[in-house]
This record gives sequence, structure tokens and C-alpha cells, in this order.
Amino acid sequence: MRLQRMVPLLLIVFTLTGMTMLPVTSNAPPTEPNSIVLPFGDTTVRIVRDNFGVPHIYAPTTEGLFYGWGYAVAQDRLFQLELFRRSALGSLAEIFGPDLLPQDQRERRESYTDAEYQQMFEALPPKAQHILEAYRDGINAYLAEIAADPTHKLPWEFWVLGYRPAPWTIKDSMALIRFMARRFGENGGRELRNQADFQTLASMYGPDQAEAMYNDLHWLNDPTAPVTVPATGSTPSASPALRRPLLTLPGIERIAKAYEKAREARIATWKRLSIPPKFGSYAWAITPSRTANGHPLLYGGPQMGFSYPDIIHEVELIGGDNNRWRVFGMGFAGAPLVLIGENKWLAWTSTTGMGDNMDIFVEQLNPANPNQYWYKGAWRDMEVRVEQIPVRTSPIGSELVTTTVPYTVTRTIHGPVVAVDTEHHLAYTEQRQHWLKEQNTWWGFYYFDIARNLEEFAQGVRLIETSHNFIVATEQGDIAYWQSGHVPQRVDGSYVGRFPWPGDGSAEWTGAIRRIPFVANPPQGYVANWNNKAEASFDNGDDSNFGPQFRVWRIFDLLAADDSVTVEDMNRIVKDIALIGKLGMESRFVLGPMLAAVRTHAPGDARLQAAADLLDAWDGHLAEDAVTSTTLSPAAVIFDRWLRKTLTNTFGDEFGDLVSRVNVNHLIHALQGRRAGVPPSRDYFDDVTTPDQVETAADIFVRSLREALDELTAEFGTDDMTQWTPPRGETNFEHPMLGPVGPSIPKSNRSTYAFIAEVGAPTHGWTAIPSGQSAFIAFGEGGAPVFGEHTLDQRPLFRVWEYKPIDMAYRVLLSLIRR
Repeated sequence: MRLQRMVPLLLIVFTLTGMTMLPVTSNAPPTEPNSIVLPFGDTTVRIVRDNFGVPHIYAPTTEGLFYGWGYAVAQDRLFQLELFRRSALGSLAEIFGPDLLPQDQRERRESYTDAEYQQMFEALPPKAQHILEAYRDGINAYLAEIAADPTHKLPWEFWVLGYRPAPWTIKDSMALIRFMARRFGENGGRELRNQADFQTLASMYGPDQAEAMYNDLHWLNDPTAPVTVPATGSTPSASPALRRPLLTLPGIERIAKAYEKAREARIATWKRLSIPPKFGSYAWAITPSRTANGHPLLYGGPQMGFSYPDIIHEVELIGGDNNRWRVFGMGFAGAPLVLIGENKWLAWTSTTGMGDNMDIFVEQLNPANPNQYWYKGAWRDMEVRVEQIPVRTSPIGSELVTTTVPYTVTRTIHGPVVAVDTEHHLAYTEQRQHWLKEQNTWWGFYYFDIARNLEEFAQGVRLIETSHNFIVATEQGDIAYWQSGHVPQRVDGSYVGRFPWPGDGSAEWTGAIRRIPFVANPPQGYVANWNNKAEASFDNGDDSNFGPQFRVWRIFDLLAADDSVTVEDMNRIVKDIALIGKLGMESRFVLGPMLAAVRTHAPGDARLQAAADLLDAWDGHLAEDAVTSTTLSPAAVIFDRWLRKTLTNTFGDEFGDLVSRVNVNHLIHALQGRRAGVPPSRDYFDDVTTPDQVETAADIFVRSLREALDELTAEFGTDDMTQWTPPRGETNFEHPMLGPVGPSIPKSNRSTYAFIAEVGAPTHGWTAIPSGQSAFIAFGEGGAPVFGEHTLDQRPLFRVWEYKPIDMAYRVLLSLIRR
């Protein structure tokens, strides 16, 4: 029987019959085949790979464990290691050519010097330094084997690119730690776009009306937005915040457009290179009182996009100092520590938080010297350095030849200069709360990996600088949530900065930090987060706009409806939410009023009533089944077009081109009027272009549905609405050099890593990754890429939402195979 076919059977055995996976009772390594022993100082490290190729690493010291992990990750993901470090260091153009030079320039501009990386390393505790050194040495031990046998061990990509990888360094890990901490925990940078929006409105309506309309468009705090920390008693009042910009910035539209275009180009490049941009993530935990077997359950679903190789590298570490280590989970190649997983005492997961930890400042430049800026009453010299960036000049497929391109990087006291307006003598800089402190975020996970309870887990949370949500479940039956990260208090007393700040020293951060939102064992018996607002008093930053509608509602609904949740239920929830949109079921608050308008204002229109009948019977999902559906639901197609038409017809006359900023939450506010969490400043349903005619919400709903149906009839070539079923679409896994690798999967709102934990003594766990543990591609005959046993073996499971057991899985599988 093929192993892939065994996994569904094993899942049923483990979860339905009560069979438990073998607990770890000893740190002595097993003696099964498919293992290697590495010398490490006076001891040895054993790496045992299970039937999916996942390394289980045994060592008597902590340093030995990470030496083994470094060796194993180099075996599995050497080219990914290379891509990650080059992305973080800004040296992609050296191997891919001049197209990647702008990406390298942006990275060098916003990152650190060699001396600063060394400073970050030296700021870590000795144990952290030893872990990074051992991990480096493990990678380099495998690189030494490649040097001795490149024919069999050097990955295909290096042969094609015409070079061999340099030894791994501490700087490489430090750069990657900075890079990943920002990718998943940095928020901000939309102040320029916000300023441009405000000035556009001011040019249309004047500053007073613009202020009111801007706050309709991008409000500070909607108390009706769903939160992870339940409200207790009265809702805290919102923090004060800027009502309008402190500055009027000439030429801001041009500067903002260029800045946004550069952000989009960076994200596109990351996707092209299989480097995850920030996307989303969902997670929840359930108390024992609401589960079928009386153990807490946890689900972790980080959404990091899909590419090849997978960003996830799984590992189990067993032994270490005082036998403290027994942790299984996922990490990123190059930055060692388990980021999501389970140990002997608890399981945890994370999602990206929304704490505003980065602002843009406006610096006045000296017309006589553009490398000077005005700060606290005097011209100050910028920090200026010239980076020498190597750029490939030889064709890919030949030996690597490069030239060097100089690039000047400038900084002010606030941070790197990211845009310059020479006409108006202005520079724009980015200030980060986590500047030169990203290593603390990485080190916080050390405490997660060995934590035995909530208190020890919280030690790690307090260290983390960037913004992340953490959910944990313990064998004692506790569940808890934190939104970690140090969110700075601004000069106006708020924790948000929606517009650029003057860089002259009059608007500096205060040095105070927002308290960390936290809840443990809430009365409803569960916690859940899908990148939603942490708690009621958490104001929107410059890059968020939380309102009453958000995707986490669907998780709340499903958890609240079941007081006896099983492991199978956890997977059913995931398949359910896979078929909702970016903001969730957008029909939740608005479909009722929209249908009521059609029923009462167009009762004789048979076509509109037929559409209303379809929508009345609709369950709100985009398709019928996450696994088998190949087309979208016609009701979903109709509602989506109707809603988009409604938004344009409601807000387009007031906001013009800025209507692209509008979503269903703006419509909810307009419908609720003075009852809304953020009451709008005007009636947006009444068309300002026809002042002699009064238009109501019902009028717009009916008109918009007619327009939507007209468009869809033309697009599909039929007025039979049941035939409006476009393809659901497929997700491909793009390799940066090979294009799509392996079979595609149906497009869904799903996670890159799937992790279920039933936490007890012992804890049972199941995971799924999209492709495979290894991404080693051999250089075959004639230069053909040759894929190995574990490069794609999990894709069939992932496609149909099946999992592999992880709790010492190789022991269980081998014992069953031998029976």
C-alpha cells in the first residue's frame, strides 16, 4: 500500500478509536535505517528521517541539535537558503542579472551594515549566539561534503547559474532574521498614500469637509469590528489621533504613487523568487470544556502564499541541555527555531499582527546641500554610505561573471531615506520601532520552543519586537492569546500615525509602548484570530481599516455552534473558510437590506426576483465544496458583481477615483447611519451630481442589480443565471527558474501550512505542507532537473485536505508497516 494512501486511514485510527501516538519516554535515538550520525565536539548528533523525509534530530546538547538542523536544512533546502540570504542581503542581481538591481538597492537602503549586524549578534545572549554558530557550522559541514562530491550533492540551480554557494555566515542568519521579522511583523508605510488621499479630497471639498470625509473613508476605530480579546465591561475610549495632516506636501501625489509602485514591485519580485510576502493567517484554540475528548485543540494556518519550494521546513529536536528539548514544527531555512509547533507541554501558532510600528517622516533638505536636513533648529548631516552591488553580466547557463554598480544610501536620525522630492527640497524617511532589534523577535521563539506553561510562553512574547498574534494551548487545559510587538506611542498620545510626521524634531515618538493585548481562558471557550483587530481599543493604523465585516466572523460562528469539537471538526472548519473571500462572507450584514429593497421596490421585475431567489438560497460560500468544486457558485458571482456596482454607485460621486479604497464596511456604515460604529458625515446614497433628485439606498440597490445582471448576461452569453459558473481557478507552485512545479491545486482561501494539535499527555499532532520536505533537485543527464522522493510527495495529501501525523510519526508508521 502506498504511504500516501495510508495517511487517511492512520488519521481515522488515531482520532476515532482513541489510539495514541507513542510518547517520547527516552532521548535515546532509535536505530531504524535512514539515519546518519554526525560528530559534534565530544558528542554525536543523529538525524533520523521519517517516511516523508522530515528530520528528527537527537543530540545531548542544545548546540548539537542546531548543528544537526543546519546540516539537514542544507541537505533539503540549499538553494532556498541561497535565495533567502541573497534577498535579505541585497545580492540577487549578482546571480540573476540587472533586472534584480532595483530590488537589491531597496533592500540595502532599508537594511544594515556589516557592523550593525555584528552589533545585533553581540546583543543576543550567549546561548543564542551559540545556537546560531552551531547552525552555521552544520550548514557548512554539508557544504564541505558538496565540495568533495558536487556531481551528486550540488543542487541543479547552482549548475545552471554557474557558481557554487559560499559558506554560511552569522551575518547571513542575522540578515535573514531581520528580513523575515519585517515580512511578517512590520506594519506601516501607507502614510504617503493617505496624505495624497486627504489632499485630493481637500482640493475637491476644502480642508474641513475633507477631514470629515477622510474619516468616513479611513476611520480611526470602529467599536463594532470583531476582536480576539472579548470586551469586558465598557469599551475603552479610543486614543486621540491626528484628524488631519500636520503638513501640506506639494507634489505628494507623484511621490506617493512612486512609493506605492515600488512596494508593489518588491512584492512581485518576492513572489517570482518564491519568497513569501505578508498575506494573512488564521488560528484558533478551544478549551477542554468544548471539545469531544476533554483536551484543548489548536489549529494553526499561516497564509504565506504558494510557491516552490515551500517556505516551511519541518523538524523535530529531541534532547539538548537537561533533556529539555522535544519540539516539532516549522521554521524558515536560515533562521533556526521552531516558529509554529508543539513541545511536550503545549502547542502554539501565530498570525501576523496589525500593530502600527513604522512611520514615515518628512525631512526638510538644505537647498545648498541635499545631504543635510533640518532637525531641532540646525542643519544635520545625513549618514551617507556607498554600497557596491555586484551585477551579473554573463548569460544564465554559463559561468558567473559580474560587474559592480555603486549605490548611495542615506539616513537621517529617523531612518533610511526612501524618497526624495528635489523640486521641493524634501526627503521621506522610514522610522521603525524594531530598528536594530529584529533579533529579539527571533530569540522570543526560543522560549516558545521550551515553554512548559503560559507564564514561560509569555517570556518569549515580551521579547518580540514586531507585531504578531500568538495562540497557545497547554496540557494543563489553558488556552491564551497575545498580540505581541512594541507599538510606539506617538507625540499626540496615540499609537497610530495615519499621515507623515514632520522630521524637524517637533513630532518625535515618546518612547512609551502600547501594552500587549492578552486573554486567557475566555468565557466563550475559544480564541480565534484571522489578522483581525486585537481588542476594542486597538485603533486602526495607517495600513488597516477594521470595520464590522471581517473574515474572522466565520470562524467565530463555527466555533460557537459546536460545544463538542473533534479533530475532524477542525478540518471541516478549515474547508469551510477556504471558500470565503478576503473580508469573509461580505453578504453577512448587507445582503438582507439589499434583497429587501429588490423585493419591495421591483416586485414586478422577474429577472431581479429570480436573482433574489438565487441569493436567498445561497449559503454565502464562493463554491460548494473545497475539494471537489471546479466552478464558482452563480449566487457568489451575482452577489460579488452587485456589491461592486453598489459601492461604485453609492460612493463614486463623492470620492471619484478614491472609490477604489471603498469596501463593504463603508456600505455598512452608510446603511446604519447614526447607529453605525463610525457614523458617516453625510448621506452617501444621495447622488451629489443630481441635487434636484433624491436617491435612496433602495434605489441604488435596485439600479446596481440591474447593471450587474446586464453585465453578467453579456459576459456569459446567456440570461440563464444558473450557467454563470466561471472556473474556480487553480493555484500553481512556481519555481523561480523552472516555472510551475508539480500538479496545481484548486484555488482557495487556505493556509500554506496546516497544523492541528490535540494537547495532552502526550500531545497528538497532524500537519500538511504543499509540496515536500526536500527541495533538492539533482543535475541530471544533459542538465535535466531530477526531483527526489520527498520533493513533491505531500502535494497529493495537501490537495485533498489530508494530513500526516507528526508525533514521532516515523515510529508509528514503521511499526504499522511491519505488522
